[in-house]
This record gives sequence, structure tokens and C-alpha cells, in this order.
Amino acid sequence: MFKIQQFIIGTLCLVCSFTSWGQTQDKIRQIKEKMWALSDPGFKSTEVPDKWKNESAVILCRSMEYQVKKEVFIIALYENVYSRQRIKLQDAAAVKEYSELSFPASRREMSGVTTIASLSVYVGIKVIKSNGTIKDIDMKESVVMEAKQGYEKEQYNKIAVPDLEPGDIIDYYYCLEKTTAWDSFGRVLYSLAGKYPIVKQRLDINVMRKCHISAKSMNGAPELKRNLEFKDNEVYSLLDENREKVNSDQHWFYTNRSVPSVNFRAYYIQSRKSGWEEFFVGDREEVYSNISSEKVLGYINMISTLKKKYYPWSAAINSFWSRNNRKEKDAETLSREAYYYLRQRTHAARMEDELLYNSKVNYGINNANLMLDFSYALKKKKVDHDLILVTSRQACDLKDLIVRDDISYMIRINTPKPFFISNFNEYSYYNEINPLFEGATAYSVNMLKKASERTIEKIVIPATSNEINREQTDLFVSIDPEQEGKVHIKRSVLSKGLCRFAEIRTLVTSYEYLYDSKPEKYSIILVEKQDVSKRVRESNAAKVAQRKDQDQKERLETMKKEVERDFSAKVTSYDKFELLQTGSWDDKPELKFQDEFTLEGILTNNGPNYLLDAGKLISQQIDLQKEEMDRKDDIYMPYARSFVYTITVAIPKGYEVKGLENFNSSVTNTAGGFVSSASVSDGKLSISVKKYYTHNYEKASSWPDMVAFLEAAYHFTQQKILIRKIQSS
Repeated sequence: MFKIQQFIIGTLCLVCSFTSWGQTQDKIRQIKEKMWALSDPGFKSTEVPDKWKNESAVILCRSMEYQVKKEVFIIALYENVYSRQRIKLQDAAAVKEYSELSFPASRREMSGVTTIASLSVYVGIKVIKSNGTIKDIDMKESVVMEAKQGYEKEQYNKIAVPDLEPGDIIDYYYCLEKTTAWDSFGRVLYSLAGKYPIVKQRLDINVMRKCHISAKSMNGAPELKRNLEFKDNEVYSLLDENREKVNSDQHWFYTNRSVPSVNFRAYYIQSRKSGWEEFFVGDREEVYSNISSEKVLGYINMISTLKKKYYPWSAAINSFWSRNNRKEKDAETLSREAYYYLRQRTHAARMEDELLYNSKVNYGINNANLMLDFSYALKKKKVDHDLILVTSRQACDLKDLIVRDDISYMIRINTPKPFFISNFNEYSYYNEINPLFEGATAYSVNMLKKASERTIEKIVIPATSNEINREQTDLFVSIDPEQEGKVHIKRSVLSKGLCRFAEIRTLVTSYEYLYDSKPEKYSIILVEKQDVSKRVRESNAAKVAQRKDQDQKERLETMKKEVERDFSAKVTSYDKFELLQTGSWDDKPELKFQDEFTLEGILTNNGPNYLLDAGKLISQQIDLQKEEMDRKDDIYMPYARSFVYTITVAIPKGYEVKGLENFNSSVTNTAGGFVSSASVSDGKLSISVKKYYTHNYEKASSWPDMVAFLEAAYHFTQQKILIRKIQSS
């Protein structure tokens, strides 16, 4: 099923609760006439260039008009998107993908009986058969569906496009018209390349009364240019042709860093720019496409001079210092204590309300606000530190910064050995850098200086090594000849550094986290400790017990599924799980657990002998396909990391091991490596494995090096050990 909204990424997002909302027949007719009357010759094309004859599908033409305006005398803003695509389907896979389309439902947000925001969606679909006949799809045949995400529900429409065949052309438009009573224009990322090659495409940005546009062409995308065909409005256009497809499904691929795209956002300015608008919004008659370092410094100086009321958590930090660190002078101690106070008060202190009462109140807390509040408190305490502005590695490079929403904040404490604060979540540490920032270029400004004396410099955020981010797995495997085809495994796992985040929310239940959250120190009163009546206490105890039981069951079920996935085998029994350490504090930084389970499917009988799929004991490895061997795009990985396995197999009495030579391997290079060895001693088979990625980023030219050790790791998983019965002499 193809989702029509994939064409426009991040456009017109409405995040509130909406009711259903219909359109008038006149409006439907107007949109239909407008979209089918588009004059671009590409919308009449039926032929695919010879170089793309073997592609699954080819986009013959696509267009998007983005339009923002403020009407006179009406307190309403309009943000509209009118898009159309014409696609030639050339094989069965493309036919299957487009045989069913889905798209958002129209909706509106209500405040009492007043509509304060609405989103109208218009869709039209035509199928042009290979013999030239045209079939209009009746949109009245669409079916309203409901998608759930957590506690949220959202309606969408789905429609079947019957009788498609290779050689058909599907031509559809998808239009959104959004009305709000406030400045809530969404940021838009328009990608010029996607799953299928594109013969011709056009983007028009129509900026009308009192609206401004900031835009950045990234990764080699053409620049927007003023369209002089439109005399009365500010229209900026981009034309593009013969755009090759990109493989966005390949491993470690960031669309924003690799695909030619235009990142833009519109703003409504009532009379004159004020506050942050001075630095991120340009003049009415231009596309604002460059935020200089001077503008960024001005922005930092502006937010640093706001009144104390804008930094509510800074007062809480100072109060905590007064109670617990009144005489402390050491900057690192003060920063560390304040960091964990802020982390615990904004996460652990609110967790039980969410667990027991489904409370989802946000209280305006987000990472950006916490960083700015933290900096404000440090400045009042005269702790020397820098405020760092950085863009996520997924979003864009610093040079492509154009939308304020892409800014993230970090703090560097300038002690003799500087350390960073970059994230507040349940399990984050002080002096731990968010992996999305590692290796990124950033702006740094010293906040202890007066605004008039500050300067701004570019720095590169440090990146952690694969030794710091490591997962160590120890397996003890036993074979019972009486249990045919089964092996019993005792496993011990230690994850440290950024590796622990991969599984921490699965492994650590909510109450295991809360009991380890140092509630007394951070004034967190757990429900079980509250001074309440006997009736309330018993009710709370029942709720807590129910939640603990639910979490335990969910963890065991999840672990069973993960073991089956990792070992490509059936779990006949999952016998034990023990959490040894939560990994929540930097003085006990490792996440540790041990478990036991029995597997069926990796041991097969061969007469009196056994074949053990010993290679599968290091979990699933990447199986690169033929089309992945040649790569043109740079490689963006989460972080440098290593995986170490120590496997011990108890050899049944009266048996010997053959095939050890297949488990000795060594492939290492600058991008990473895979090293393994196997030996037998004292009736035990020992296998040692280490796989590691040296960096979090590699240029495309390093892909052959990565392929070398990735292939070695996968080859290892295909190896078997023969456990042969010793013949008596």
C-alpha cells in the first residue's frame, strides 16, 4: 500500500485532537479543476527514457505548490499544499504498491463550539491504461480507517485502485488546506529524489501577505529563484529534471544528509520582527537562506538576557544547591549534582503518575528548555561554561541550518578536563554526549562573559570510541543427549556507554528504575511511601502490584521474542531473568543482566553425532544483498561500537569436536573489524568473537572496507560445529 502523504514530508502537521471535517462539493470541484488543468507538458507524457526502462516505476512528472497567506481583517492563517504526481508502473511490484492508496482524513480542532483549526484534504486519482483509455477512481469508494499510536487515535482514508497492470500510468493529486488562528506553519523538507527516478519536477513556494520564507537547498539541490511570471505575489520556484532514484532502505542512510532537498519554513510577522525572529526570519521580499554566526551570537545574547521567570528550573537548581551543596565550590561537583537533580525531577518524579493514572501532562518540559535553564543556573553560580548550539546529525549539517527548530543545545563545563551535558532522559549521564551530536560541527559561546564581550567559535563535538560503547555477552551452552535437538543456554550480558540504550527500556521495568532513582535524595515520594489513609494505601498497593506484574510479564514475553529473533531458533522455555544493574548512574554505568533459556533449531542429529549451528550464537548479522555492494552515499551510523562474545560449549562425555578451523577469522581495517577464534580444552569448546565499528561516520569510499568485515561476520553465522561421538577402539 502506498501512502500518499509520503510525497510531502512534515507538511501541515496538526498535533492536537481533531474531529472529522468535510468539504463542500463546490470546493471539491474547484480543486479538481485546478489540479487536472496544470499546464506542465510532463502531465501528458506517457513515455519513459530508455535508461529507466528496467526500473520498477518512473515518475514522469510531479509538482508541488506550497502557499501561505494572511487574509485582511480575518484572524486566520492559511497554509496550503497542492501536489500532483504522474507515475508509470513498469512491473508487478509497482502495481502491487499502488493498488491501494491511503491518505489523511480531513479534520478540525474545536475549542468549545468554535473551530480554531481545520485541515481539509482533497484527493483525485486517474488511471491511464496502456491503450490510452482513462479511468477516474471514484473517491466516494474510499474507506475511513483508524490508526492507533499509544493512547492516540487518528483517522485516515484508504482506497483501492483496481485492475492495475504493468504499463499503466497512475496520475493523482493530493491537496491540503489548513487554517489556524495562530502562527503554526510547519517546517517542510522537500526531497528531490526518492524510491523511483523522476523525469521532471517543480516546486513553487507562494508567499503572500505578511508572510516570510526561510529556505535552504541542501546536498546539491538547485536554489529557489524568484518567479517573475507572478507579478502580485512573492513566488519562488525550483525546476529539476532527470533525477536518479535513491535507495533510502540501505543501511545507515540519513535522507537529510544525502538526498538533494529543500528545507524550508514560512513565518507570519504581524508588524515587525521581534525576539528570535530578528535572527531567523529575513525580509519580506527575499528567501532567507543564510544564518550567519553573528546572527547566532545575537540570538544567544538575546535569550541570555531574558528575565528570570523564563527559566523556572534555574530557581529549583539553586534551591537544591542551597540544601545540599551550600559550601561546595568545585564546578564539576556542582554541575554533576545539579544535572542529576534536574534529570530526576523532570523524569523520575513524574513517572508514577504516568504509570498508574495514565497522566500525560507535559508541563512544558523539553530538552532545549532544560539546557537553557541549566546554563542560567550555572551562570548565577559563576561556573565557567559554554552554551553550544548544534544540529542533529540526522537533521542537517551546521552550514545548512535555516530553521530554528533544528537547533539543539549542549553545555560544556570548562574545568581542567572539560565535560559536556547534552541530554536529559531517564538514563542519561552527565558528561555523556547524545549520539546524534557526536562528531558534529557546532557553535560555542562562553556564557560567563558579558554579552558585549562574547565571541562565537566553531567546534567539533567529541565522539566516543568503540571501546567505550561496548556490549559483552557470555554464553554457556550445554547439550543434553536426552533432549533431542535442544540446547540450554545461560547468558550474561553487560552493556556500557551508548550501547546500553538499545535495550534499556526493555530490560529495566518502571519500578526497577524508580527504586534505583534515589527517591529520598531527590524528594521523590513513591506511592508506596505516601502518608494516606488505609483505604487509599491498599488501593495504591493494588495498582502498584498490578503494574509490576504487567511489566514483568511484558518483559519476559519481549525477551522470548528477542531471543528467537537473535538466535534464529525457537525458545521452548524461557526459564530465568535477573536484572543485576540498571545502568542509570555514572558510578555504576553498565547495564547488566543474566538469563537462561532452552533453544530448539540450532542443534540437529546426524546419526550418533550432532551438528551445532555455533555461528548463530553471536546473534543475527547483516546479510548484504547484491544491490547493496555498490554504494554511493556516505554512511551515518549511530555511534562507534563493539560487540564481544565469549561462548563456552560443554562437550558431552564421549564426544569430540570437528570443524574448528571454520571459526578462526580475522578481518580488520580502518572502518572496523571482525575477529574470531575457537579452541577446545578440558572438555569445553571456547569461541571468542569481537566485531567493532571504528567510527560513527564513514565516507562512501570506505564502504568496501565495511563490506569486508560485515561479510566475515555473516559468513561466521553460517558455520557449524560437528560434535562427533568417539568410536571405541
